[in-house]
Amino acid sequence: MLRFLANLLVVFFLFSLSISANALPTLGLGPFGPGVQDGTAPFNADGNCANDTAKANAGDDCGEKNNQVRNQDTVIYNWSVTANNYTPGQANPKNVVLEQILHPSTHAAVGFERIPARCTPAGDGGTNPPSSITTEANGDIKLICNLGEFNEGQQVSFSVAVKVSGESWNGETFTSTQRIYSNADDGTANATTATSPEIGPIEISARPMLDLISSVFRGYYVYGKRDIGNGLENGYYTYYNFRVATHKKMGTEAIPQPFSFISELGAKKLAENGANYIGNGMEYYITQCIYNPSGWGDEVYGKETYGSLSSYPLEKKVIESGTCTFARTNPAQKDSSYTMTVTGADLSGSRFPKKTIGGSDLSAGPYYYIDMRVQFFIPTRVIDLADG
Repeated sequence: MLRFLANLLVVFFLFSLSISANALPTLGLGPFGPGVQDGTAPFNADGNCANDTAKANAGDDCGEKNNQVRNQDTVIYNWSVTANNYTPGQANPKNVVLEQILHPSTHAAVGFERIPARCTPAGDGGTNPPSSITTEANGDIKLICNLGEFNEGQQVSFSVAVKVSGESWNGETFTSTQRIYSNADDGTANATTATSPEIGPIEISARPMLDLISSVFRGYYVYGKRDIGNGLENGYYTYYNFRVATHKKMGTEAIPQPFSFISELGAKKLAENGANYIGNGMEYYITQCIYNPSGWGDEVYGKETYGSLSSYPLEKKVIESGTCTFARTNPAQKDSSYTMTVTGADLSGSRFPKKTIGGSDLSAGPYYYIDMRVQFFIPTRVIDLADG
């Protein structure tokens, strides 16, 4: 009888220990509402989609449920997090954390657009660990979203946005893995971890669609002197701008840098329909090529760090025009063209100017990446040879 009671006590103790060891709150993670939305309207811009779940041609997208997304577009992950099965008297988990990791292929440039507001202390999020976005050594991108304290039966839904950069190559992919967990301040688990199935691969759709645009001749002259090989000469400095833009806000693939193009100055003698000066001695010299700092109304400013935001608002600036260099195609011929080379420009398309300097609306395009100002010098004697 005593042996039976002893065995019964051991069994009861082990059973009680088992209950205690497993009596942690149960966390749940799954899609909410539309789940994953891989892209935003307008879709089928090229008109070649058979339906909204088909794969589009490069640079286009057929819909938000086809595992395809354009450059410069956004993938939205809509999450639902739940907490249940609390033990009576047990303290609530104080730091319930969503960990979401993006796994991009070699030439997929993607990232979390921001830390969701729900993951911040102002949005009832927790602080241990603090919410963060980091890039791992292997190139993965990790979001830590601390949702804070959860009561039993609580459900929270929120969205996580992922932006696809214009630096991504067409056909590259990325996947997402995610889990929800909670630890006490000492690092021990105080709720059961839950995972959600891997999402993707989502394929990136892009094609080069950049335009090179030259402004009109400014008709703005600054008198000066310059040594162009024969001592100081009188002459005039004047300007034109060139811009790089796309007509589509999404789906544009960045071109490799540096990139180059030919710039040639044209001029007419005496009248607009007069004889062409090109190849007939129209001597000129490009002297400067920089991001646009000038306030001409049809331009935008050439980098977002130029000037104060109060005087030079962000909505009138590109991100970064980069560095411009120039070289005469035939140094011995003083009327020959120049090769212009640009490097270091931001071609991601993560943000575009919304207005020109003069206030014209750019919401429907063109979508500018670069605005450079080119200065050139024309000797006075060249103008005199044209009879004024």
